[in-house]
Amino acid sequence: METKRVVCIGDSITEGFGLGEGTLITYPSILGHLLGNDYKVYNQGVTCSCVLNKTIEGSIMGLPYVRQERFTQALSVKGNIYIIMLGTNDAQDGMDDIHPIQDEKNNLIAYHKEFPIYYQKIIDAIKEVSPLAKIFICKPVPILKCIWRKHKEEYLELLLPYLEYLEETNDKVYLIDVHQAFGEITGENIQKFYQEDGLHPNKEGANLIAHIIYDALLNYAG
Repeated sequence: METKRVVCIGDSITEGFGLGEGTLITYPSILGHLLGNDYKVYNQGVTCSCVLNKTIEGSIMGLPYVRQERFTQALSVKGNIYIIMLGTNDAQDGMDDIHPIQDEKNNLIAYHKEFPIYYQKIIDAIKEVSPLAKIFICKPVPILKCIWRKHKEEYLELLLPYLEYLEETNDKVYLIDVHQAFGEITGENIQKFYQEDGLHPNKEGANLIAHIIYDALLNYAG
């Protein structure tokens, strides 16, 4: 049986920001363990990356994932399965943490209506190199009370309906609602799955993400 290639595209939540070194730490590594030897999982996450790939006054906004070397690598794998979890860094307004100063190059949420356009380009690039691949797009984990005030849950919730639209308008594209699964955790219990910054999942959170995605993959097996 041919080993199936699973490519995880994403930002710091995929790459594993703040989780330290070791095996079975990031959600892709845990997912690979769950899937077993018939699968090889590639972690192509890039910290701080976003969906938007836009310039204003000659400056690139944010850190577009498609401009990163890992995106090229992700495409070159020609995976059987692609998992995309992006959007957390698009849910920001560029406000300084202390002073009332806004960095327009990081005010990505101001262009939220363009989010599905640039997300579709990522999907199209995957389909071009691997037309038979199944593509799973994930609603990211909720943003709690983040220490960086530019990140807000209300902004993320503006983006989530676009992911539903992308599932509806693309063949072989399936939605995984990681956001809802985390949101169903009651009260202060959800904080047990996050690092102190209120943005990044901790090891327990990464483990939960991996299991959510694993269950979704089982539903679309074959």
